[in-house]
Amino acid sequence: MRIRTSATALLLLLALTVGACGSTPPAATTQATEPSTTATEGPAGPSGPIDFDGVGPAKQGMTSDEIEGYFGKPVGQDVVPGCPLDANAKKQLVLKYDLSGGQLTLTFTTGDTDALLSTFTDSPELETVQGIKVGDSYDDLKKAAGDELKPENLGAEATPEQGFWYVAKAEGQWITYDVDKGKVARILSGNTPACE
Repeated sequence: MRIRTSATALLLLLALTVGACGSTPPAATTQATEPSTTATEGPAGPSGPIDFDGVGPAKQGMTSDEIEGYFGKPVGQDVVPGCPLDANAKKQLVLKYDLSGGQLTLTFTTGDTDALLSTFTDSPELETVQGIKVGDSYDDLKKAAGDELKPENLGAEATPEQGFWYVAKAEGQWITYDVDKGKVARILSGNTPACE
């Protein structure tokens, strides 16, 4: 549990740090447009439910090129250090996609090929396989996840008002909910590598 706790804290720190460097989506404008008669060009962006192993068609182990085939080009891409506490940690590739009200961040291994490890979102646009999205209440989360929902006590005990809560499917496949002021503020999924 200590490794999982440290790993979740590191992934959240990495996601928040990388997310803070992102761009702010442009303000929405209203203007009349003519209906398009041409075929849609390329993928429409991230879609599908957040699952234990990815988002929609993007699953753990897939390469960034494969995922770009589903979601299109990201708005941001960066290579970040792995665990700052591990001198042997490998760098990670991070792709960002703008969504309504936030972003979706995908984290990959690096090396000869990259492979999807985990996802992070602060947007209410995507919901989990349990039907929960950013902005939902802790009570809604508890009803949807039931007894499978477990607290992730990171220095302080998780409460329905504040803290991390997760549902595990298998080793390396979790959905973690960051609850702030009684509402889901962020959702992480997939593998959070150990950092100790």
